[in-house]
Amino acid sequence: MSLLDFIILFVIAAITGSVARSLVGYDRGGCILSAIVGFIGALIGTWLGREYDLPEIWSPIIHGIKYPIVW
Repeated sequence: MSLLDFIILFVIAAITGSVARSLVGYDRGGCILSAIVGFIGALIGTWLGREYDLPEIWSPIIHGIKYPIVW
């Protein structure tokens, strides 16, 4: 994984973490904490999705790498 791939993954994690935190109503922390929560959620979600063989509903492809966002 290159530095650009990691930055893209971090941005996606920050966006999804921010959306999740706003849906729940939790307002402590900042952008970095949202990215960390999103990254941990992405790891757990990817593991569960592959474990249960769930279909990927929305997976944008950026620079030839598939980033599954909605399972």
